[in-house]
Amino acid sequence: MSNLRPKRQRLAQALEGTVAAHQRFLLRSQIELIEVMEKQIEAVNAEVEQRMRPFQAALDLIDQIPGIAQHGAEQIIAEIGIDMSRFPTPAHFASWARVCPGTNESAGRRSKTGTGDGNPWLRSALIEAALGAVRAGRAHPNSFAARYRRLAGRRGPKRAQMAIAHSILIAIYHMLRDGTHFVDPGPEHWDQRHKESVAMSRFPTPAHFASWARVCPGTKARLARWRPTIFQGA
Repeated sequence: MSNLRPKRQRLAQALEGTVAAHQRFLLRSQIELIEVMEKQIEAVNAEVEQRMRPFQAALDLIDQIPGIAQHGAEQIIAEIGIDMSRFPTPAHFASWARVCPGTNESAGRRSKTGTGDGNPWLRSALIEAALGAVRAGRAHPNSFAARYRRLAGRRGPKRAQMAIAHSILIAIYHMLRDGTHFVDPGPEHWDQRHKESVAMSRFPTPAHFASWARVCPGTKARLARWRPTIFQGA
């Protein structure tokens, strides 16, 4: 709609004129088609709602995750079910859903590989939920949005989306297995757990870090205890 605002005058000019009989016929046909499709959508939604009633408790749990609405929760439950006992660990669950990177290692060297083919409907639902969580983070900051911004800058948006989808799937696993509610650790969760990495990200190379430490009395000796390799030869 915002793209049309500068074109109001041109739109008003386009609406001037007369509508011929064949144009009224086409417009009437299109309106009737839209009404039929809306009735079909309402019927399908009612049928889905009825069939999902036995899983309402699981739907209410998943709906607590940022980015997942009622429709997304229904789609995810329809694809994975509610029995998590089939998967011994969250890693098995993520591997089955194909939302984790594969492993291609030969002679001690690891090569890039994709996630592999999986359930396309489950993957699309998780990616949509990931993007929804990122959008929700603009008004209400959450851990998913913070992680997406951190990863997208250095790994690209596609990989960041898959990483958030993986995190959401792991959260769903624990919630369905244990019956627990979702608790967002907050946007500062990763920074608090990885203070060393956050501090080191300010310096492009160890030499820059060592140079910065020299101008701060006592910093070099204090930091050398947890990063001694940085100061070798400094």
